[in-house]
Amino acid sequence: MEPANELLFVYGTLRRGAHRGGKVNPFAVRLENEAAWLGEARAPGRLYQVNPDYPGMAWPESDAEWVKGEVWGFSDPELWRALDDYEGEEYQRVTCTVTMADGGQRAAWVYLYASKITTAMAMLTV
Repeated sequence: MEPANELLFVYGTLRRGAHRGGKVNPFAVRLENEAAWLGEARAPGRLYQVNPDYPGMAWPESDAEWVKGEVWGFSDPELWRALDDYEGEEYQRVTCTVTMADGGQRAAWVYLYASKITTAMAMLTV
């Protein structure tokens, strides 16, 4: 697998056409304009509804848990900084292995929810 430094797996408000707060997310638009969409994918994880506007992904508790999303490719350090700032301290950028729609595997960055998962957060099935 190639290094993850140029790939990002997104699953929530950074997906193409994603909304946040009832409006198109400008960071999703920026990603569309400045990165190459590489396709649909899935990553091992669990998805929770952190609040009404956005989800958060956590590591899976079993091999059967997957989150659907998209993979984007880019290398612009300014875009990485902007996305890190957008996700804030609530999320941590880590690497994982994603499975593309064609079955191929790639190493990619993903923003995992870094705060405590509470019983008030619904687990989403996707």
